Amino acid sequence: MLRTLSKFYFQSFFHLSPQQKDKYFQDLHYILKKRPNNAVANLLYARSRNLIFESYQGFSDHDLLKIWEEFLICHQRVAGESSRLRSLVYAHLGDLFAREGGDNPFELCIERRKNKGNARSFRLAEEAYEKSLAIYPEDKDIHLKLLGLYEKGDINTKRNKKLDEISRLFPDDKDVLAKNGNYCVERKAYLKGIEYLKRAVALDSMSRFNRESLSVAYIKASLHFARQKKIPR
Repeated sequence: MLRTLSKFYFQSFFHLSPQQKDKYFQDLHYILKKRPNNAVANLLYARSRNLIFESYQGFSDHDLLKIWEEFLICHQRVAGESSRLRSLVYAHLGDLFAREGGDNPFELCIERRKNKGNARSFRLAEEAYEKSLAIYPEDKDIHLKLLGLYEKGDINTKRNKKLDEISRLFPDDKDVLAKNGNYCVERKAYLKGIEYLKRAVALDSMSRFNRESLSVAYIKASLHFARQKKIPR
């Protein structure tokens, strides 16, 4: 019962209007200040607070990074070190900073130019993903997200290096094969790209995206060799 009530109190934030949210947030903070020794409650509060602050305009990215790292320190004191949680928090921060930024009135024009590919903060997203991978280097999804960040930022050198690394780590993964195939087609290495995509489709014949990518690769290759009046062997 107590556990259910705790979840209710600390998740109610997300079902309130902005005005109600601020009032509830302040009241809960006032109550917890009177109970500084309730470490678990303060930890749950910090988690909810951080998630709320992510949607606040004018709350800087560096401040968000700081409060999440403080949350990790607080969690370690309460429940001990959790490498999995640390990895998940940095992956979450990577996702947050990699999102396309909107028109933020608090953001200087020079800062907008620094954020490659319209990412909210390219540098912080890259650092967060790398910290997550330093803890769990076998996390394929984070590797692919970092690759996507480089693609969004049009940073070919880092993209190529990351794709080579992923290919070594996951040589028979359908998502990695598809990435390699589409990249080869993009570079007009059609035959190599088709082979990668055929392997990806063979591993997951239900993937519409991979089937369509293979069809596009065949069409582009046909047009390319027709213009050159060559038949590939």
